[in-house]
Amino acid sequence: MNNSRIHILDQHTANQIAAGEVVERPFSVIKELVENSLDAGATRISVRIFDTQLEKMQVTDNGCGMSPEEMRLCVLRHATSKISSAADLNNLTTLGFRGEALPSIASVCQLTITSRQRREQEGYTLSVKDGKASLPQVAPSRTGTTVLVDRLFYNTPARKKFLKSPRTELGLITDLIAGYIVAYPDVSFSLQKGAHQIFASSGQGNRRNALFEAYGRTMAEQMLDFSWGFVSPPILNRGNRNDYNFFINGRPVRSRELANAVDEAYFSFLPERRYPIVFIFLQLPPDALDVNVHPGKLEVKFRNFSEIKPRLVESIRAVIGKSRGITPQFADVRDIRRDDKAKPEDQSFSMQPEETARSEHPQHLQESPGIYGGEIYRQLFHMPSPGNMQPQSGCPADAEKRIEKSEFTGQQQRFFAEQQADNCGDISYSSLVPLGQFAGTFLICSGGEYLYIIDQHAAAERILFEKIAAKANQSQGTSSQLAVPIALELSAREAISLTDLVLQLRDYGFILEHFGENTFIIRGVPVWYDGDDPEQLLRLFLDELENDSADLSRMRKDELFMAACKQAVKANRYLTPADISSLLAGLDQCVNSATCPHGRPLAIRISRSEIYKRFLRGGI
Repeated sequence: MNNSRIHILDQHTANQIAAGEVVERPFSVIKELVENSLDAGATRISVRIFDTQLEKMQVTDNGCGMSPEEMRLCVLRHATSKISSAADLNNLTTLGFRGEALPSIASVCQLTITSRQRREQEGYTLSVKDGKASLPQVAPSRTGTTVLVDRLFYNTPARKKFLKSPRTELGLITDLIAGYIVAYPDVSFSLQKGAHQIFASSGQGNRRNALFEAYGRTMAEQMLDFSWGFVSPPILNRGNRNDYNFFINGRPVRSRELANAVDEAYFSFLPERRYPIVFIFLQLPPDALDVNVHPGKLEVKFRNFSEIKPRLVESIRAVIGKSRGITPQFADVRDIRRDDKAKPEDQSFSMQPEETARSEHPQHLQESPGIYGGEIYRQLFHMPSPGNMQPQSGCPADAEKRIEKSEFTGQQQRFFAEQQADNCGDISYSSLVPLGQFAGTFLICSGGEYLYIIDQHAAAERILFEKIAAKANQSQGTSSQLAVPIALELSAREAISLTDLVLQLRDYGFILEHFGENTFIIRGVPVWYDGDDPEQLLRLFLDELENDSADLSRMRKDELFMAACKQAVKANRYLTPADISSLLAGLDQCVNSATCPHGRPLAIRISRSEIYKRFLRGGI
């Protein structure tokens, strides 16, 4: 009799435990099966959901198919065609590789696989029930593979109990397929729920067209394309980061590092707790990242993210500025951080943003019939061509290139055709004619066919912020001595931290002197700092420096915001004509002349035709 408390689990139980990591929900099943189809070289992938509870699902592709022997092996644990040794984990070029997806799925459902290889006359089918697989049998089949999942989680009721509502689960699958449509524009995807067709992409290879097919007209109109993918203009934003879409070597991933880089790129362009929509596609050497840190391969670890982050942040900021999605109603937007000097590539780390298919895009959006609520905010941004990133003045002859109709069909053709319009009439702030002030807070101006309303406090805050920012960029590490040194008494932990970081703080412009035990004297602060609380500034630096992932440049901008806010023109203050002229001229010198440093809009414009509509007047 064996009295050992340790024993080996049977294969079926082990598979169910593995399923707990790999197959968490219906979304996980679809993700694993679609990735297998992509790895099989499919150009058409069809996903079908048969019931409301998402217990019966099917994925069909036209990939390379499997032989009877491969079908028999694919449902065995740790069987895979993607790797053969541990060394291969450092050179993965496929989406799936663990060899646990199909057996794990089969352990929590009734699975049927039907497949036929290219150039073979016969197909085969195999079923798995209660963890036991049948032998492959001859069956009629088209080239490719069909995997049918039935009675999902029928033998693990506890798992079903913790699933979200069917609507939530379907939403996750919908988002997944939408992302794949954009990530793989040369693959035709379809998603069907019952009799309802949710997606049916064309697979023509044009990524902007794929964006239209997956996310609709508004997204395709407004998203800005660049070499890394797509980013939204500041006006198109969300209340969370759910629309951060990252793909690395074709794999959808979650990445805190990439998310932080996007946050930094949009810093000061969006209000607090508002986030952009992004699609970032990276192509990296296989050994530059580890995709084996998450059971579902959803998270990755970068070998050296510091090589990627600066380029990504600069690229996003550049495309936002050049698009005039920030200040489209005024002449030119410049990037204060632009560096015309070519930067040498680091030959030790090869990283290229994935090439995106480009197409000509509408030059101007149609005026909306409403100007209230969110529409007033929208009036600030009359979007230019996301595909045309060069600043324009006047109406260059090549600004009205037409879309090649052969690239699009049906609704897509109508969508792009309707959006063709010129983008003339750009003016500067200083050319506006001041008409007066309202509530001591807003400037009312006219210019051409538009009426402008400018928040004077936000405008002054933006001007002062950019002046201080420029000063900070030019004087990094320079100190300004305090007329009266400040004694700072710290806790023992804080004193230890400050002692360790004193040399780093000197590089940022602080002059500190140890005064005994836990007391320090602040004798100087960074020359760019115009605030009146050096102790608070130092404590903020300490908090950031204690965090290994601290972003000091961003923290410095926070301090610049505070300095700008304290000095900016306040509301309920009536300005002289000279003050107004100076304010408008100052806005023309700003990099971002559409939002205050906190990301709030500083101006809106309303067209004359819009005003006529509101007064029920006829032609203009």
